[in-house]
Amino acid sequence: MATAHQLAVHPWTAVPYMIAMLRGPDSHLFNSPERATLQALDRRRDHLFPERPAAPRAMIFRLASPPAPTARSFRLPVDWVLHSGPPPNRTCK
Repeated sequence: MATAHQLAVHPWTAVPYMIAMLRGPDSHLFNSPERATLQALDRRRDHLFPERPAAPRAMIFRLASPPAPTARSFRLPVDWVLHSGPPPNRTCK
């Protein structure tokens, strides 16, 4: 749908997940400046999109209006990159 309207949509997911990590047992993974930055971003996000009881958090997306592509993007066949089980020609350790 976005492409039909000549828009590029990029979900902004890493930072919300890192903010959620601050509230759990993995918070030690961040050093003090990183924690301060994430807490500041969390306050800004809560100001724009307040958390509501029994409602999911708002997902944030970056929208762009890029120029038309100059060439078709090379795509690998799905079965080359998506499969179940261990990687091909390798053993699990």
